[in-house]
Amino acid sequence: MKQIKVTDYRQQSKVKFPLLPALFAIVIAWCCNCKNAVEVSDFLSAKKKYLAQIIEGLSEEESMSHDTVLRLLKMVKISELHGFLTEFANKLASNQEETRCLSLDGQTPRAMIYEAEKGEKSPKDRRQYNKLYYVTLYDSTNKISLAQDEVQDKENENKSCVRLLQMFSLSGCVVTADALNTQRSVANAIISQDGEYCLALKGNHEKLQKAVMNAFEGIDDSEVPLLEKERLLDYDCELKSYESETELEHGRVETRRVDVLPANFIKQRVLGDWKEDCECIVRATTFSHDKKYGIEKESLVRYYLCSINPESPDLAKTLYRCIREHWHIENSLHWCLDMDFGQDLMQVKSREYARNRILLNKIALNVLKIVQPRFSKKSERCSIPRLQKKLRDDCSIAVDGLIEYLSKN
Repeated sequence: MKQIKVTDYRQQSKVKFPLLPALFAIVIAWCCNCKNAVEVSDFLSAKKKYLAQIIEGLSEEESMSHDTVLRLLKMVKISELHGFLTEFANKLASNQEETRCLSLDGQTPRAMIYEAEKGEKSPKDRRQYNKLYYVTLYDSTNKISLAQDEVQDKENENKSCVRLLQMFSLSGCVVTADALNTQRSVANAIISQDGEYCLALKGNHEKLQKAVMNAFEGIDDSEVPLLEKERLLDYDCELKSYESETELEHGRVETRRVDVLPANFIKQRVLGDWKEDCECIVRATTFSHDKKYGIEKESLVRYYLCSINPESPDLAKTLYRCIREHWHIENSLHWCLDMDFGQDLMQVKSREYARNRILLNKIALNVLKIVQPRFSKKSERCSIPRLQKKLRDDCSIAVDGLIEYLSKN
């Protein structure tokens, strides 16, 4: 605790609970399925004797009220509380051997969308609402939240993405993002931090997307004249592909294929500013059919721009893993925050409390991810709600997980 500095703005003569020990106790309570200040207060009152023995500075006699918990979470600056995530992420990066996939995506709690301000002509327009919208940088390989940044007024996600990327050294990392963040500012930030990118390509870059589609279709089409095919294949790097094993998920039998071509299949004037660092273009195809009814479904095709050298070994397999792992930010982070931590039901009007609570959710989820392997089997993974109930019965597990989480720094 002595290595972490958090500013205490309270009058010290009236302080009953030191700030840092109280924050540690709140994090433990959050890991044990407490979702609001009242539940945290009840939990700390029930476990105060045990927590006082573990956390120096807590009293065995005094009980922390829910108003105290609420005031503490409103008072802490988001930049100081943010250190829990960033310091851990830096240490995690130094111990990682394989290529890591980092994902960028935005989210807003549905309960934080307020009524439109007075005088607005179209109150049903969501863009006029006073909502809390933030972007998360997520380590999809290790399923750990690295950092978050709030989207300011009259901004889009791109500027928040740039601020997040500038916080870390991205050496040995591939950054993925959806088509909204396929912008030169984001790509420049990734390259400047010594990283690589694999960015989705959709209708917001219509001409470039069409050119990428035509490049792959020209390779596949058997009716293309032989001379044209020889021109397309007259490069040092040929088409590289990787096809996954057949998977059965949610009643669907699926097979995925990734194809990679050098970026010089696209004309320089069409690439535009992307010609500076875009090395290859990627096509990801998902083939699926319904097992129960035997219905063949239409193939899902997606396209990407990538900065990795086409000569890299196992390039198609690496990009397949990055494209698949990008969805962990939706399934393993956003869905868990909304459902397991009740973030979509968070009806508060203090933006300071909401910011800190969202970050607290991510810290607690990181701790749970560290503890999760202890209770999981090879055939069955222990779910987050089940794990939270186990920790609530025995909070010493949460304490051990928090110690392990912080000791990695």
